[in-house]
Order: sequence, then C-alpha cells, then structure tokens
Amino acid sequence: MSDTKFTPGPWVAVKVGHDKTLIRQARDCSGIEAGYIGEVYCSRPSRYKPNTALIAAAPDLYEALSRCKLDSLNMTFADLEFCKAAMAKARGETS
Repeated sequence: MSDTKFTPGPWVAVKVGHDKTLIRQARDCSGIEAGYIGEVYCSRPSRYKPNTALIAAAPDLYEALSRCKLDSLNMTFADLEFCKAAMAKARGETS
C-alpha cells in the first residue's frame, strides 16, 4: 500500500464502553488507545457491530482492490470506473 497516506492496517475495533468503540492499529499493543484512528458511535444498535467491522476492514479492502488487475478483469466499464473511484476516494483524492 505504498500509494496510501492513511494509517497502515490491519485495523481492529476495540469496544471500550457501552456505546463507544475505538478503531486502532492491530499491531500496536502498547495500550488501548495506542495506534488510535477513530471512535465509532451509532444511534442504531443493530448497525453498531456491522459499522465497526466495515471500518476496521477498510485497509484490507483497499489492499484487496489494489491487488486486482483492474484493466484486465472481465468486468463492465462501469464496474472498472467504480473500483478506480473507490481507490481514489480511499487515497483522499476525491470526496
């Protein structure tokens, strides 16, 4: 992931309270808030775990997309453009 500026993965979700989860680097074990990336709060309890899982998986999802040979896959042009846009968004090049 040499073209990225975000905190390298893997990331993990660590529940630190009833309604608070920290997202942090998995390999930094020096403390609960070490490698701290962000906090997740969710007003809908049924979406809390899925949201934190998705956020924690972001670096892995980026890596998976970056390993795809996007120009040689058998996909539609729209699929290809969607993948390229997602990669650009993850790099902070678009909003």
